[in-house]
Amino acid sequence: MSKFVEKVSQLLDMGARIAVAGIMFVTTLNVIMRLFGSSLRGSVEIVQYLTALGVGMGLALCAFHGGHVAVTFFTDKLPEKLQQVIFLLIDLLVAGFLGLTTWQLIKYGQEMQQSGEIALTTGMPIYPIVYLVTAGVTAYLLVVINGLGKSLSSLFSADTVTNEKCQENINVDDLVS
Repeated sequence: MSKFVEKVSQLLDMGARIAVAGIMFVTTLNVIMRLFGSSLRGSVEIVQYLTALGVGMGLALCAFHGGHVAVTFFTDKLPEKLQQVIFLLIDLLVAGFLGLTTWQLIKYGQEMQQSGEIALTTGMPIYPIVYLVTAGVTAYLLVVINGLGKSLSSLFSADTVTNEKCQENINVDDLVS
């Protein structure tokens, strides 16, 4: 499952990168057009939607690589097994939150699609943006569920974390000498 989650996260991250490039392009084009006394119609809306896409679609890969900030000041002082239990509980809460968020985003996207709601200035429909952000949050949920599986297996296996830490501290120069 880990390879599947990584591939989906990478695909969505590519969309996030395109969205960020789009933000730069639209903003630059708008600034250049203002030099000639005009502006890009709907640039604010376009940048808002691209920002939502960039954040929503980029979350999963960031989480997959452990790029989110984790404050472990207090838990670092606890025994290893207790740390694992705490992180497991946190991951369960995050998975629950992301599950609810995904569900509500799907409902919101359906409401936008059924009502035919469009952006005021550009006239583009909003629901595709909501569905793409939903895909990003769902992929983030898959990353958390994948991590839960790893956490459970390491929690119930003997000294897995200790062995991993020992292997991380081995230097190639130590093996040669």
